[in-house]
Amino acid sequence: MNLIYLYVRHRNFRVEQLKTDGHYGLIHELVRRGIIDSARIIMDNYAVDGVHVLEDQGGVTIESHHSLDTVEPQAGDVIYVRAAWKPWIPWIEKYLPDHWIMHYDANAGRKAWPYWDVELFDLNEENKIGQGGKLWWHYRKPISPEFKNLDLPEPSQFDVCVGASHIYDRKGQFRILPIAKKFKKLTGRDLKIVMPGCYYSHERQTQAMRAEINDGKWPNIWMPGWLPRAEMVEVYNSAKFFYAATCGGQGDRCVPESGTCGCRQIIGLPKNHPPYAYSNPLISYIPPHQDDFEAIARYLAEDRNDLSRSAVAEYFKHEAGMDTAIRILEPLFFLFREKKNRELLKELV
Repeated sequence: MNLIYLYVRHRNFRVEQLKTDGHYGLIHELVRRGIIDSARIIMDNYAVDGVHVLEDQGGVTIESHHSLDTVEPQAGDVIYVRAAWKPWIPWIEKYLPDHWIMHYDANAGRKAWPYWDVELFDLNEENKIGQGGKLWWHYRKPISPEFKNLDLPEPSQFDVCVGASHIYDRKGQFRILPIAKKFKKLTGRDLKIVMPGCYYSHERQTQAMRAEINDGKWPNIWMPGWLPRAEMVEVYNSAKFFYAATCGGQGDRCVPESGTCGCRQIIGLPKNHPPYAYSNPLISYIPPHQDDFEAIARYLAEDRNDLSRSAVAEYFKHEAGMDTAIRILEPLFFLFREKKNRELLKELV
């Protein structure tokens, strides 16, 4: 049984970035353990003509295709769609009748599309049959082993890391400014903040925050811009806390990735994150309300938790490591080896 993993649709994506994604390690491990026979990771690079094999290692190939029209599944292949781009729909519809198709749900409208047999869902731990016979399967996004505690000397260089890849209103990084103001009133010192990521120029609250920072009012905030994920390992290791300030949509991998680097968490909106990310009060703090800036500032100012970074890292490694992800997926691949039959899904619930 072969896995086809539709990973990304991008003009200039690099294999080096893929290797820091937990799914890269997960797919290699699925092959190594014999759960699947082989895998093809497809990068839909619509800026480069033709088909190019970028890596062929251990039964896993990484392929760049100008169009999915050149990707032809074989009988028995399982298709895993990491993100659902509309240009992929004709290709997915073509192969839907004869292949199991999984989709990772990012709490967006794509989860309701009718093309998926299995919806991988990580915001709760319930397995259920949904509308149209679709299986909703509890999942844990795997975290790359690249993310780890580096045992840097204490104290941490930064009090808090806010965000990782993109800075815009929905991610909520603007919330750190009123928190920092209240923190200084409580302690008399500046909150040391690192805020990596690239700006979205049209976002109102984000632009107001940027104007304040550009005016020199916040010398205690370091903004390194967008960083490769390999460099984010060092950033996470330099911060005591990671603040998940998102105000809509699903929380991304920043929480478990920063957690495996030893960051404790401040979770503004827990419903956007898997339960393990916020259910342990030694690991994560949930304010009474995501905009209760006084409570967050006081928590940072009065923190007496002496839990070690290595203990935090081990917790997240256990909850979102490769072994956990594989244990969750293995029953699905056992099913996929049987003849395609939606009724079989019910046996797993």
